[in-house]
Amino acid sequence: MPDLTDRSVAIDDVWGTAGLRLAEDLADLDEAVRIERLQSHLVARLSGTPRRTSSIDMAAVTANILRHRGRVTVEAMARHAGVSRQHFSRQFREQLGIPPKLYCRLARFQSGLAPAQPQEKIDWAETALDLGYADQSHMIAEFRQFSSLTPQALVSGRWFHPFIERARRVQRCGVEPTRSCQP
Repeated sequence: MPDLTDRSVAIDDVWGTAGLRLAEDLADLDEAVRIERLQSHLVARLSGTPRRTSSIDMAAVTANILRHRGRVTVEAMARHAGVSRQHFSRQFREQLGIPPKLYCRLARFQSGLAPAQPQEKIDWAETALDLGYADQSHMIAEFRQFSSLTPQALVSGRWFHPFIERARRVQRCGVEPTRSCQP
């Protein structure tokens, strides 16, 4: 459906010959009858067609992205799921509300906060390379985009940021945070 938003398409492009027959049937009817017939056809079509669900386990996909600190490609995720890159991206966006590439960037941003403690001196150039950024300026630009702060300003200030808190819990607990892992 997102492909059809704000577009006009011929009904036979969507429903094939059944749509073409419906268009021909509706052409000579007056407006009230046309609307009634179209409505009953749509209701019948909706009730007769089972709703498609995705075969992609998004919980596993997102866990894998976090485990690899965002350093996975959309192509690799699609290949692992056994679907095309376009299908994977569409399903990801429909289920999570953001594209997979943005989710990976956010996961990489979050993982860049994990080793950071306010009193520590951090080699941000080394951190940038470790996280897979092209260089330190690329990492700084991304941090600014997501938080409006540089990495150093973000970790050294008394900011509340959910990614910082989660990253610190991961570092403290050594695993994905749970309720049993207290600060």
